[in-house]
Amino acid sequence: MQHNPEVNPDNLKVGDTLQVPLNTVKHTKTREELGDIAASVTVASNGEPVGYKRKITCMLTAYTNSYESTGKHPGDKGYGITASGRTAKEGMTVAVDPDLIPLHSVVYIPGIGPRYAEDTGGAVKGPHIDVFFNDDTTARDFGVKQANVYIIEEGPRETQ
Repeated sequence: MQHNPEVNPDNLKVGDTLQVPLNTVKHTKTREELGDIAASVTVASNGEPVGYKRKITCMLTAYTNSYESTGKHPGDKGYGITASGRTAKEGMTVAVDPDLIPLHSVVYIPGIGPRYAEDTGGAVKGPHIDVFFNDDTTARDFGVKQANVYIIEEGPRETQ
């Protein structure tokens, strides 16, 4: 609406032309591009990555594709698929609150390493990150931790 103030959305019809500024469309990085960023993370002697954008103290928990974690069974629509549309993958995927950490961000978690913000969850609100694991036992054994999480590359924010 801000770029088309003369247009009444109630009167839009198929074929109407709208103005969309090109500089507002942000590129969502592929896993390969995110992997290149993650591979370039250098950690200083104090344990902090060099060149991070933001640091947030977060509660860390773990989840799997299990019904207990996702409410979905194998064969259900969307089973194993993240909010970003990608398949959840151990060693890559974390769930975040996109109001705090946008999807498609690269984060660094000390002791865990670089991960990609690819998922969201009903219980993941505010400074809380859910780390994806393939195995239920590993996820349960992970428990609840608190850690500084470093935003290495921030994904595109949703625009209203």
